[in-house]
Amino acid sequence: MTYAHPLQADINPYLRTPLVESVSLSRLAGCRVFLKYECSQPSGSFKSRGLGMLVHHSVNEAKKLGYEQRPHFYSSSGGNAGYATALACTLYDAPCTVVMPATGAKVILHGNNIQEADLYLRGLLNKRKEEDDFNCVYCHPFDNPVIWEGHSTIVDEIIDADINISKLRAVACSVGGGGLLNGIVQGLLRNGLTIPVIGIETEGAPTLQKTMEKNQVTHLETFDTVATSLACKYVPQKTLEYCQNYDIRSVLVSDKQAVTSCIKFSFDHNVIVEPACGACLASIYFSKLDHLGLNLQPDDAVVIIVCGGSSTTFEDLHEFAISLA
Repeated sequence: MTYAHPLQADINPYLRTPLVESVSLSRLAGCRVFLKYECSQPSGSFKSRGLGMLVHHSVNEAKKLGYEQRPHFYSSSGGNAGYATALACTLYDAPCTVVMPATGAKVILHGNNIQEADLYLRGLLNKRKEEDDFNCVYCHPFDNPVIWEGHSTIVDEIIDADINISKLRAVACSVGGGGLLNGIVQGLLRNGLTIPVIGIETEGAPTLQKTMEKNQVTHLETFDTVATSLACKYVPQKTLEYCQNYDIRSVLVSDKQAVTSCIKFSFDHNVIVEPACGACLASIYFSKLDHLGLNLQPDDAVVIIVCGGSSTTFEDLHEFAISLA
């Protein structure tokens, strides 16, 4: 009982990405700012780590259980998670169905937002399971421990890089559903570090901040942000537990600050990222870290996760900027 294309254990669904000190951002922040270029992943975003690991893990498990075919993967996504899943499935020669809201790419279009697309996908998946004993895998965009484990490898690479860990004062990332934040905390804990993690959202999608304020998982019903990748209804219970037991600090930025940061970043570093990533960059461009009590010194270091984004162009950023002027 074998696959048509034997699984190679050494195939890695994600890349080891550069960690580069930014002269321009360091000058602005008054400390050493390092950029973790997750935008250089095969999918254009950090999602290649988590979703790639989920596909890799599931294919291996199916093989161990004796399935003759690789599992069929089902993903609902506003873009990045679905693209990362599809690319990983191509790598492992596994079938994949992606359901996106009508504002996303034309794969299966359903609903007005990621929550409606996800609900449709779950129904599609349940129907498939009822029809036969097919090996199906549901790929949630962020709420899965295997996904967090994949994202946690970012920290392993930071530690292996040429950086003085004793001077590392914070790791900053954008937060939508909290999967990246969970992975970063897991990676830090696994390596015996208790460095603050800065979670950055736009004002129109403050899921993490509302959860921290209420000290319970809080569901948002509406969003008002151009950073659509951050428009997630909730963060997982595990994220709440980290907020309660780890040093998580929340920052909000405006859509205008996020988009402006994307444009500035494109000029400073010749890299185009989407507004969801610009939210994290705004923590430096608009001095958001100054109010967090980090007391950063010139030789201290902060790592910014440049999470990327696979579909934004400079023309898109220009249009966003005009609409927000």
